[in-house]
Amino acid sequence: DKYQHQGLGSELIRRLVEIARIEKIKRLVAEFHSENSAIRHLAQHGGATVQRTSDPTCFRVLLDL
Repeated sequence: DKYQHQGLGSELIRRLVEIARIEKIKRLVAEFHSENSAIRHLAQHGGATVQRTSDPTCFRVLLDL
C-alpha cells in the first residue's frame, strides 16, 4: 500500500526503544512472521538479535537496552 517504505516502521521502533529506555526496560522481545523481511532487516541493522523459534513461520527479535 502507499504507506509502505515511508520509514513508519523505523520511526515506531525508534520511539518504542526510546520509551523503553525511559521506563528502564532492559530488553525488548518480539515475535514476527518469518515472511516479514522488512522487520527482520530493521532488527538486524538496529543491533537486535534475530532467532528462529520452534514455529517455522515465526522468528524472535531480542534487543538488549
